[in-house]
This record gives sequence, C-alpha cells and structure tokens, in this order.
Amino acid sequence: MKYTLCITHQCNLNCKYCYIQKNEMAMTLETAEKILSFAFENTPHNEHIELAFFGGEPLLRFSFLEELFALILSYSQNYKRMPICSITTNGTIFSSKIASFIQERNISFCISCDGPSEIHDRARPYANGKGSFSAVEKTIRRAIRSLGNVSVNSVYNNESLAALPDTIRFLSDLGVRYIYLNPEVYCKWTKRDIDNISRVYDEIGQQYLRYFELGRPHFISLIDAKIALILRGGYDRLERCRMGHGEYAFAANGNVFGCERLIGNGSEQLHCIGNIANFPISHDHQSPPHRDEEISENDCVACSLSDYCAHWCSCSNYHSTSHYKKPSAFTCASERSALKVAFNILNEHTEIVSRFYDHVAGMPRTTATVT
Repeated sequence: MKYTLCITHQCNLNCKYCYIQKNEMAMTLETAEKILSFAFENTPHNEHIELAFFGGEPLLRFSFLEELFALILSYSQNYKRMPICSITTNGTIFSSKIASFIQERNISFCISCDGPSEIHDRARPYANGKGSFSAVEKTIRRAIRSLGNVSVNSVYNNESLAALPDTIRFLSDLGVRYIYLNPEVYCKWTKRDIDNISRVYDEIGQQYLRYFELGRPHFISLIDAKIALILRGGYDRLERCRMGHGEYAFAANGNVFGCERLIGNGSEQLHCIGNIANFPISHDHQSPPHRDEEISENDCVACSLSDYCAHWCSCSNYHSTSHYKKPSAFTCASERSALKVAFNILNEHTEIVSRFYDHVAGMPRTTATVT
C-alpha cells in the first residue's frame, strides 16, 4: 500500500505542467503522525508500506523531514515493520547534509529532470522565469557521486516526445542508470503526435539494447516495466489502480485523495475523500467510485493486450478524458507501442531474460527501507 505525503505546497519552481497548485500550506507533525498511524494500522501484513514524500518541493522543509523520519523510525520499531521510503525533488536543493540523511536512512531518491537545458528550462523555470537546468544538472552529478543509485524522472509532452532518445542519451552521459519517463498529464496530444509514438519508442528500444550489449544496462521504465510485466504474465490485481483503498495521497492540510495527481490545491472537493483528522480507520470506508474492476464496457475489455495495459490508471484517464475509466487515444497508442518494443526485445534477445529477473517487479532492485 502506498501513502504519498505532500508535506508542503510551496515550491521554488514554476513548472508549467505541475498538478500540485502552489500555496502556503505546510504539513504539521501532528497531521503527519495521524497519517503514519493510519498507514501502519491499516496496511495488511502481506503488503509493504510505501511512504513517498512529495511537494511542492519537499526539501524546502528538510528540518521537518528530519523530525518526520525520527517519528517513522519510532513507528517502525513499535509495529515491527519497516516502510519503503522515497523522496521526489525538483533537484534545485542539495547538500552534503541532505546526502548523508538520505544515505543513512536508505531512502530512494528521485530527481526531476526533463532533459538537456533547451528541453528542461522550457517547462521547469524558477518563479522569476530563469531556467533551473544548471542547478539540477549539478545536483544529479553530486547525488550520483554521494549516493550511487539515483533515479531521474523525465516528463515529456508533444513538444519533447521526438527528443526522448536525446534525453535518455543526455541522462546516461551524466551517469544516470535509472530513468523514468512519464507523459505530461495535461498535454493535448494530436493525431500526428500519436502517429509518432511507435517510431520514438522503437528508437528507445534500440538504445536500451545498445546499453545492454555494452555491459552497462539501464533501467528505462518505458521498456523495463513492460518486459517485467510480460515475464509475470500481466498486471496483478494489487498492481492496478487502487485509488482510495490501496493508495492514498495527503495534502499538507491532511485532506485525503486517491492519488497525488488529484491533490490540486489541497482543497479540491471533486477528488477529496476526507481528512485524516476524521478519516475512517477501515478498509471498508467509503471510497471514490472508480475501482479498476468497475471499468465500463469499452474497447479495452475485449483487447488482447488488456492484461498488460495500464488503461486502468484512473488519474491519467481523468486528466486526459475527464473520466476515471476512459483512457485516451494517447494512452492506447503509448501502451501498444511500449508492449511491441518489449515483446520484440524478448523475442529477439533471449539472453536478456536470464539477467532480467533482478528487477522482474518492474523496478530496479534498489528497494529502500528506513533504518
């Protein structure tokens, strides 16, 4: 079960596509403790507790994170359970003290970088309009030197889709080996964009193979997640969208949402399912009517790729079609193209399979737990 804590809605960047609206809200330790209590008391013993720290920019509140992790350790000892923890940052704030904090607590660290300066600065400027690329590039280099395993999340849209292979090459040259590619949730994809997806993904597949053959394999989410999925025989029930009953996101004011992509300004009533101050401590509480098993009849139901496709991602569907259960044409084309590349790699390069099981869950084996 995953719990995302938006510990602040404040940010020093003004990213054009951000789904968290900026304001002065900041989470209190009291609110955080209620969230931890909910997480530790309600996660079944056969499931991991995943705690993700988000913003805004979470490292703006580094001292709060220090207090929060002391609290997490206390809960871990009391409940005899060690959560998997991660921090996602915009990459503009980093220091030796932050590096030591992350390393000592074995926290997964993800930096957002959309690619080379001409791509990154277009979408991720500071509030004054100045590009943030130089600071982020410096942080990536420092983080790799001090932490080793660092993930980078790159957001792409119809302006940067064709440049995705260049973005991967750029990140690889920086020393990044764990690359997550995610489409912008608000992007209005055209038919021309959709027609280009297959070509771009094919090129990424060739890059993936070249890195593998050179003896320095990369984790590229677009490819690895699908290969792992094929090897497992499709999505398990617990991997599908579980908004509001297996995944929760908390605004800084304690309001509860099914996914961090739906938090908005933290007070968005359309998606809010309660506040942690009086949230039912039960798996049977009322949750939004968009569970994946209720997907309405559409082309996805009869599709032969349905078990391998993320058509069930409610937040992506909502942002692209205004319906939780209706995937967009882009989602369909993207999933089909990624699966085609993954199937081709497995069919034509069987030597990959024997070396692939170290991240067959669809993620690199760098699982982090609080210690």
